[in-house]
Amino acid sequence: MQEYNDHQELHNHKGTEHYEVTTLISSKNEPYYIQFDSIQKLLIVKSSFDANKGRGFNTYETAKINTLGIKEEAFDDIDHILNDGTMWDGDYYRNWIINGDKTKHKYLDPLTQEEKNDAEKWRKKFISYYNRATYVHESSWSYYMKINKEWFKFKMNLEVINDEFAKQHPPKENEEVRMIKLKDLTPDFFSSEEREKNKGFMELVGYEETEREKSSQILNPIEHSAGHYIINVHLPKGDTLKIRNFGSMYPNLKTYKIPKEHGGRDDVIFMVQEPDQELYPNQKWGGMYVIRPRKMK
Repeated sequence: MQEYNDHQELHNHKGTEHYEVTTLISSKNEPYYIQFDSIQKLLIVKSSFDANKGRGFNTYETAKINTLGIKEEAFDDIDHILNDGTMWDGDYYRNWIINGDKTKHKYLDPLTQEEKNDAEKWRKKFISYYNRATYVHESSWSYYMKINKEWFKFKMNLEVINDEFAKQHPPKENEEVRMIKLKDLTPDFFSSEEREKNKGFMELVGYEETEREKSSQILNPIEHSAGHYIINVHLPKGDTLKIRNFGSMYPNLKTYKIPKEHGGRDDVIFMVQEPDQELYPNQKWGGMYVIRPRKMK
């Protein structure tokens, strides 16, 4: 085992001469939804709250973070986010990502009572709305259709809905897309090809094992291993960010850059970790961090 005393955990990192490491989400929180709003040029990040701060379990925050890694706005919610930026729930929707509106909007009911009771009339109305909709989301025994920025809810009619009908009327999730999933740039350190390709950006320079379980298999003698991955991140001004990252069998690290065509910069890097309060409460930290120049132009 080799010591790397100059490598630090992200939540304690002091940065380098030209770059700072700033915490966007606490090391005890789990950022589990990260996508980029290609219209407003903002990262949309959903994370769990730190239960130790009194907010309890199963509570969340959704934050807007700009391309420089500055948190602009956040609020508590548990909504699912659709590709068009709508914050969807089975009973309501919000337009907060799209226009800042936090209001819970009810879905419009397009059907009269007569159409709900008549299978053929239900079918006709459904097809009419489906053909005009720019977005169709199916969930919880209902279809949700977006037409001219308004959302309509069709509760399923089981006299009409069958495998063939569903096949002819699939969800429309990719015609109106503003939310972009960013590529994880953390290399596979166990692949020689990946290691060679990423030497100029990120490389694994050591591993300090803290626990191991042996296997009875001859070809794979190690069943489990956990410890600190020692990683160097090479930054554009020539600085090297030296980080220590605890992981079980592989690093607990995801790395993102916003593409330049969407307003991103090569010298602004986002890193995400997933905490494990149960097995490794004081080793496997979570949170989200931004590495950026100390003096931003």
